[in-house]
Amino acid sequence: MNKPWDQYQPNRKLLESRVVLVTGAAHGLGQMAAYTYARYGATVILLDYDEQALERLYDQIIESHFPEPVLICHDLRNFNLDDATHIVEQTTQQLGRLDGFLHSAGMLGMLSPIEYMDEKIWQQTLQVNLNAAFLLLKVLMPLLKRSADAAILLTSAAQRRFSRAYWNAYVVAAAGVDTLCRVVADELDSVPGLRINALDPGDVNTRLFRQAFPGRELDNVPITDSLRLAYLYLMGPDSRHICGHKISLQSE
Repeated sequence: MNKPWDQYQPNRKLLESRVVLVTGAAHGLGQMAAYTYARYGATVILLDYDEQALERLYDQIIESHFPEPVLICHDLRNFNLDDATHIVEQTTQQLGRLDGFLHSAGMLGMLSPIEYMDEKIWQQTLQVNLNAAFLLLKVLMPLLKRSADAAILLTSAAQRRFSRAYWNAYVVAAAGVDTLCRVVADELDSVPGLRINALDPGDVNTRLFRQAFPGRELDNVPITDSLRLAYLYLMGPDSRHICGHKISLQSE
């Protein structure tokens, strides 16, 4: 698809009065997106395991005079339905609504021949990248359906690039995210105002990228802020016509 966010000029009140949940909010693309959503008026629920980094982001948002965010410190490697349900209860009690969900939490796992793959790391990678998205979607859906205009963004990866030796759990989880997106989009066909898409960010200078490519020169690798308008456009009302797509955010 074309990239309408390339020339996007958003209204500064684009997300005013909206509530958006962002996982992986303490670092990388999640942090960038969370700050951007707050900048454009959203009350952001920041979910991550890194409490100190969450608090730093909280302070940045408050010092910028954006809406006060909500902090939820939780490790998605140890995440179950009860945890997800508690998040819904907390969101309902404190904010009363939900208009967006970005699952940006991600784990590279272990790049290894399959026979040497650590079972625990395999399970954790699927848990963070795929299962946590499912659990949150399951419990958040009623809240999202109440919104007049809501967006769900899941993080995936380029299948053609990573479906090869040693990427095992990471690319299996990404394939699962793509399929989950298509299934949920089909279920939402009769639900006006609610959409879901899977995002392939491409190469971005994040901790996960540096872990995956430790010898890579970073001078020409885009920074997270280069995708700011893409994440904003796809969370906001101007993308309401886009649903069920796997979207590559950079040129292939």
